[in-house]
Amino acid sequence: MSKFIRIISYQPKGSLWYTDITGLDKNAIQLEFEGKIINDIGKPFIHFRAKTAKMTDYVGGIGRFTIISNRFKEILTTLPDSQYMQFIPCQSNYSKASEQFWILNLLELVDCFDWENSEYIKRSKHINPSEFWPDEVTRVEMRADKIGDRNIFRVLDSPTNIFISKHLENIILEKKLKLTLVRTPNLTQIVDADPNDPRLARWGHENID
Repeated sequence: MSKFIRIISYQPKGSLWYTDITGLDKNAIQLEFEGKIINDIGKPFIHFRAKTAKMTDYVGGIGRFTIISNRFKEILTTLPDSQYMQFIPCQSNYSKASEQFWILNLLELVDCFDWENSEYIKRSKHINPSEFWPDEVTRVEMRADKIGDRNIFRVLDSPTNIFISKHLENIILEKKLKLTLVRTPNLTQIVDADPNDPRLARWGHENID
């Protein structure tokens, strides 16, 4: 796979998990994977399953929005491509009131999916049958020339996935952020343990505990 890898939420037992986000404008919810600024999102309130669960930097949960910690947000704001990120503050029922959570909205989807070298099933879009989208991607390749200096982004043809650069990966490892790094090029898989790399835990994230 190209040098970019996916990130997903951190989900070991006992970690934060949200069951709902209330206070969202119904129109804003439809923009989560569009790569557009969300101006009127409402007053998001995150409901965690366990108020005293372990803090994470990319929070898992039942919902479409990407929820991150203030620590992760502060790192992202230092990157040169931070203009492609929108951070929306959230309230929550977490027991530690000092912890701030944010919705991360990644702007301007990147048209970098390599249709020639990736492995997938090509499907027609329902709205416009003359347009296509890649389904069941078992090997993703991307055109680096289209990505430029982006360190974190969504791909136009696969917007539910978040990819990061090697530079951001190194920062995540150095700062020991609690999120999951997924190195497999198979987008249908999450488990990504590498028996040749002792840093990797069974769910594909670095064993930083």
